Amino acid sequence: MATHPENAQNSPMGGHAREPVQENNAQPRTVNGLPVPVRVRAIDDQGYEFTKHALRFRGEDWDIVLNSKRDELRIAFTTEAAEATAEPESNIVNIRFFVDESGRLIVKFSVRHKAQTSGSAVQDRLATYPYKAVMALYKPRVKKPRKCTSRWSSSFTGSFARQRRPQPSVSCYGHAAADVGPNGLEFRDKKEIEEMLPIPPEKIAEPPITTIIA
Repeated sequence: MATHPENAQNSPMGGHAREPVQENNAQPRTVNGLPVPVRVRAIDDQGYEFTKHALRFRGEDWDIVLNSKRDELRIAFTTEAAEATAEPESNIVNIRFFVDESGRLIVKFSVRHKAQTSGSAVQDRLATYPYKAVMALYKPRVKKPRKCTSRWSSSFTGSFARQRRPQPSVSCYGHAAADVGPNGLEFRDKKEIEEMLPIPPEKIAEPPITTIIA
């Protein structure tokens, strides 16, 4: 399935960014004489920094939402991401929506938050939020159930009857997964096989006996 990227404009924030500084002034490590990259945090004059985040929402038909309710999805996600992080909506920036090969919704974005709060802590808050407004926009495709047939045939060879047991009837419908995660519903197909009933063998009538008198 093709992806649907969408770029958002960065919200201008007050204050000027400082030059990136290396924490703890530790000596850079080297491996085979080459320096190992060190994570550098860019903290502005107000003590804020940006961290990148990503979330995945369950479901198989999020392309419908992106094609028909993209604006509503952006508003709902921005509002709920701000509530999850306890930051203003203007601090949720660079929002991009994707649909993966399984039809699930992928959201990538950045959050401007206080430097005292680690990026992993922000990610935990985002991942455990219920996102009810976002999930309310999701409507799966209506799938028509497949027609199920049952066959019952019998054949006779000589004086013995051979019967075929009926084939199991299989029905496929969309079911909501029982283990619904914090990011919403996941729909998949399950097969339900009907129990086969025992079939009593048919009785074959014996040929009549005729007495011949000499």
